[in-house]
Amino acid sequence: MKKKLAVVLAASMAAVSLAACGGGAAESGSTTGADSQTTAGAAAENTTAAASGDASLTVAWWGNQTRNERTQAALDKYSELNPGVAFDGQFSEWSDYWNKLATAAAGHSLPDVIQMDYAYLDQYVTNNLLVDLTPYIEDGTLNVDNCSQDIINSGSVDGKVYSIAIGINAPAMVYNKTITDQAGVEIKDNMTLDEFVAVSKEIYEKTGCKTNMAYGVSQEILQAMIRGYDGHVLFDEGKLGVDSADEFVPFYKVYEDGVKEGWYIEPSVFAELTPGSIEQDPLIYGSSPETMSWVAFCWSNQYAAFTNAAPEDMELDLTTWPSKDPKKSNFLKPS
Repeated sequence: MKKKLAVVLAASMAAVSLAACGGGAAESGSTTGADSQTTAGAAAENTTAAASGDASLTVAWWGNQTRNERTQAALDKYSELNPGVAFDGQFSEWSDYWNKLATAAAGHSLPDVIQMDYAYLDQYVTNNLLVDLTPYIEDGTLNVDNCSQDIINSGSVDGKVYSIAIGINAPAMVYNKTITDQAGVEIKDNMTLDEFVAVSKEIYEKTGCKTNMAYGVSQEILQAMIRGYDGHVLFDEGKLGVDSADEFVPFYKVYEDGVKEGWYIEPSVFAELTPGSIEQDPLIYGSSPETMSWVAFCWSNQYAAFTNAAPEDMELDLTTWPSKDPKKSNFLKPS
């Protein structure tokens, strides 16, 4: 297991801090020097208050119950070590989180510290909702000496740093080893897409358990598969980075063939589930072979949450996402 986890993680590591944002954000528009100074000044005042032992910060994040408990424990520990510093923790499921954050942004009431995904970073920066952390890196308040510059860049927009990764994860395929053992099927690392489809069919024929490939991470899976085609990328400077539409066919054919042939979970099943909820993922939540998946496509840092949510009689394992060239497809994602 440790060896497989190392294969999936590749280079997992902890970084330093989470992006901070001002509660009284400016109206939509480009960030100006004056705006940056005003926001930074407000942040500095809060830092001074924290140093004097009189500070209260609202912190928002998304995730599962495991992340919720660990994040709250970290906040409680910080308050214990820094008397007078209090946190109001606000936790949401993935889909609810972004709706709440957008509403808070519109009402100029964003939390002080927010968990941010790089898919949304540019949007929030463009609307002048996040603090530029560059001055705090330059004066040593934020020590990023041990953080890869590539990871720092992932939280940067136009040369300014707006978020700091608190971890790095990699694409991970978590599967029900109890089911695969029952079917007598070996799940190997670095499968091709054709091998994955063959395994899915065999498991369905022997156990009736179906397959779910892209519950919540479809764009990332498509991106990984495109990278397997001679190192292409899904998006390249505002346009698609593929040679032709043929590169998309294998991805969508899994769904088309799977649903037609019966080995892929029917789309209607997902209408009753909360997107992004590990506890409701078909790998964990399925009540019958028709609604149960033997596999979940996710991120390596979610493995602990899947393990904690799994029934006692379910043994889980993990490997890489399938691809034409898994080594080209795999990548590290800042968290």
